Amino acid sequence: MSFAQSIASKNIVGRNTSAQGAPWYGKPVQKKTIDINGDETILFLSRDTIHTSTDIPSDRPPMMHWYKAKTDLVGYGYRDRRGRPYGSWKYYFISKNKWELFCEGFYEMVDVDRLQVDPDIKKQFPTSFTAEAKDAFVKELKDRLFFSGEWRFYEEGRLNELLVLSDKVSIPYLISQSMDGTITLLRSEQRWRMAGTVLASCQFSTNGQVKRISTTDLSMEFDNNGKPVIYPLPDVD
Repeated sequence: MSFAQSIASKNIVGRNTSAQGAPWYGKPVQKKTIDINGDETILFLSRDTIHTSTDIPSDRPPMMHWYKAKTDLVGYGYRDRRGRPYGSWKYYFISKNKWELFCEGFYEMVDVDRLQVDPDIKKQFPTSFTAEAKDAFVKELKDRLFFSGEWRFYEEGRLNELLVLSDKVSIPYLISQSMDGTITLLRSEQRWRMAGTVLASCQFSTNGQVKRISTTDLSMEFDNNGKPVIYPLPDVD
């Protein structure tokens, strides 16, 4: 069996629980393209499931946009022959016996150059960001893909939210303090796919108007007529 046939058998063929057929049916198993260096490369179609039909944990962070309770999200995208993602990826879920687009966006691969640590933790524990610590973190990752760049989320076929993510991820450190006051730095286990820091977000109404725009330095809301809502500035004592 050739490598392309192996990819096809593992990643293309899947259960077809939708009356309309899975969105990736009919896509080419492989195709030639030009990479950013102008060289020809071969891309292979691949499937990817980011969440199965299980309950969301109670400690789920509020920005876990990609995870949805009781929903099977199936995505597809292209990877090069080394397994690195290439181009945009799309995720679908089944609703009323039809596949609906849930979100689409971009991936990066976690490497030492894309890692960061909370400044307070780095100041308190200088060894948390050494070359050895970063190498160990990357090597122990179960999933080296992470969400970055622009991601679009849909509801009932309309654009509901847009996120812009950074191309860096934070090492998930935790600080533990014992009964005797001893402070220890721990690294939490990877439970879901990582994502870059949210740099900006934009939410839309059902008629396509902007409802809210948020960045690291700005937050603005809009009324039903598309006009900005101006709240009074707080009094200064």
